[in-house]
Amino acid sequence: MRPRQEPVIESIFRELQRDNDRLDEKYPVSPQSRYRFSDCLKSLFALFPFRQPNLYRFEIDYFNDASLRSAIQRLLALRSVPSDTTIRRVLDRLSPAALRPFFKTVFRYAQRQKLFEPFRSP
Repeated sequence: MRPRQEPVIESIFRELQRDNDRLDEKYPVSPQSRYRFSDCLKSLFALFPFRQPNLYRFEIDYFNDASLRSAIQRLLALRSVPSDTTIRRVLDRLSPAALRPFFKTVFRYAQRQKLFEPFRSP
C-alpha cells in the first residue's frame, strides 16, 4: 500500500508558511493592524487554487460561501480574508526583494515535483 500523497497545493502552502513566518519576524506590523504580512500573502496565494478572478470577488465569495470559507480556514488558518485595500496597504511597505524567497520556494517545489517536465522540449 502506497502512502497517501499530500495534495500539491497543501504542500506548497506548508512550504510557504516558513517564508511567511520569517517575513512576519523581520517586518512586524503595528499593533493596530488586524492582519500580518503573512495573512495578506496567504490570501493572495489562495486566489490561484480557489480560482478567484480578483481580490474583491474572493472577499465576497469568502463571506457568502461556507464551503469556501471552511476550506480557506483549514488550508490557510485564516479567520478572515483581508480586503484588497488592506492587502495593498500592508504589502506596499515591503520591498520587492522581500518577496523573492516565496518565488524561489515555489520554483524549487515545482522542480522537485517535476512539474515542468511536460513543458520540456526533447
